[in-house]
Amino acid sequence: MILEHPCTTEMIWNFGRFSSKQAMYRRLGILKKFGLIQVVGYIPNQTDGGRPVDVLAVEKWKSDNMNHEVKLSEVLLHWGVPSIRGKYVDSKLRPDATLLTVRPIHVELDTGSMHWPRVESRLLRYRGCEENILFVTSTETRVAGVLSRCEFLASTLLACTHEEALEGAELTDCVGEKITLNNLLKNLSGNQQAEKP
Repeated sequence: MILEHPCTTEMIWNFGRFSSKQAMYRRLGILKKFGLIQVVGYIPNQTDGGRPVDVLAVEKWKSDNMNHEVKLSEVLLHWGVPSIRGKYVDSKLRPDATLLTVRPIHVELDTGSMHWPRVESRLLRYRGCEENILFVTSTETRVAGVLSRCEFLASTLLACTHEEALEGAELTDCVGEKITLNNLLKNLSGNQQAEKP
């Protein structure tokens, strides 16, 4: 369900499940009335700078960085791969999200405001992890920066910009090789088939 992720009504509308905005608001109103969804935070109104935009979800959500959470929702919903977040992810690695594929793929979303030492310390947790880490960030410069600073993750670290994540999800590894998310998923699935006796 889309509202397992923190979403704005605009994101829900763009998902294309409702015939009209009126029908969407009516359904959301019913879900709120019965406590099945709730307002979990707010983000600034980017269109006219007016009233902050409600962020909705099924359960309570950490609200100290709601912009980050909504951007991550946007990416995960666009990819359409089953995923987990929050208290459900690996408690040692603490990724922003984990894609539930044949082998887990951990997702880190960087909005570009985090200083490099903090980015590096976050990614140090993955040293020795054999699962892929997808690092989604704001600009090409940040992509290049994280890949050059985190070579210790070898080919498990893949990075792209937020914009690329919402287009073809072309990922770059530490040696500059590129692969799309779809091809990565196919490769993982193929490797799993090859490992079966």
